[in-house]
Amino acid sequence: MAEPAAKRALTEANDQGNGVEKSLDAAAATTWSPTSWRSFPIQQQPEYEDMPQLKQVCDDISRLPPIVQPAEIDRLKAQLGEVAAGRRFILQGGDCAERFMDCTPDRIEAKLKILLQMSLVMVWGARVPLVRIGRIAGQYMKPRSQALEKVDGQDVYTYKGDSINSFDLSARQPDPNRLREAFFYSTSTMNYVRSLLSSGFADLHHPDTWDLSFVKVGDKRKIYEDVIAVGPTTVISELIDLVRKINPTDEPGRITLITRFGHDKVQELLPPVIRAIKAANITVAWECDPMHGNTRKADGGIKTRSFDHILKELLTTFDVHRDEQSWLGGIHFELTGDDVTECTGGSTGLRDADLAANYESFCDPRLNCHQSLEMAFLMAERLKQVRHHST
Repeated sequence: MAEPAAKRALTEANDQGNGVEKSLDAAAATTWSPTSWRSFPIQQQPEYEDMPQLKQVCDDISRLPPIVQPAEIDRLKAQLGEVAAGRRFILQGGDCAERFMDCTPDRIEAKLKILLQMSLVMVWGARVPLVRIGRIAGQYMKPRSQALEKVDGQDVYTYKGDSINSFDLSARQPDPNRLREAFFYSTSTMNYVRSLLSSGFADLHHPDTWDLSFVKVGDKRKIYEDVIAVGPTTVISELIDLVRKINPTDEPGRITLITRFGHDKVQELLPPVIRAIKAANITVAWECDPMHGNTRKADGGIKTRSFDHILKELLTTFDVHRDEQSWLGGIHFELTGDDVTECTGGSTGLRDADLAANYESFCDPRLNCHQSLEMAFLMAERLKQVRHHST
């Protein structure tokens, strides 16, 4: 997940010695507009050669209808408020990086189906209302700390997602026109998702309409309030200051903190964060991302993640929240509804040697359909235990 712009501004202000309060107070005094972010320091931006064309594309997009409506955002905010109060649970999942080529009915349906199957398992297993959030219809750009990478001895622009450049080495130059393409692919995907949902595709009373027949060899998150990633390098005092600046009225549902420490660090690093947030009397929804802190490189340099490490971080996070009398309100997975071979482990027993069989991700490794459902059963059981313990 991209580091929030406000936190990037905060970090850079510290580095430059300007002070957090000065930069953020100045921001608060400025009237917000869709372009006000340009007055802040920002990192990891694409380097476009044709700036007039970039401006033209942005102007064109600004005149188009929005992908999501304010009413949809308000509904999500209300549901996230219930998550923060311990009455709902978030199931979030989807691709690390979407590809234009995957904007097809089959691929979109597969992504929705695996989320629906997981939610069915968790709703009936744990008896808890879910908020389902898809990493879909806009996951076309990825932050990268390095502008260049070396491929076959050649320095090329780092792939930053289909909305910026192509994975193909011959088209790595950032192209503003891809932003327009990404907007239309996002709109097309959202329109298809809405049509599926309105036609009863997600009806939990009719799971026969989204069974496992979609699985084949092959391969948002669109509506958000402020989501802040919390990891090993997070400074707690800065986190609290940032949350207060973003949500000065402590509005429920406004802030979601997604923790991503890694299976070997979460036991030590998460408790102080929870205690500090509680001591500051700040209302947040807590979510665990067990993916990003557990990425490693297998032999040959291919990125992968261990099912066991993902599970360990999740279970430890549940335990820490229980011990701190806090509510873990959601889990976040990078996953796919297809039978890829990108993460090791699980009941199918994938090993490092199996990764090349069907590794499709252009970015980070995802749980496949079997691993995702297995994880859903395990999470339903743990969530059931947590709810029983709290009653």
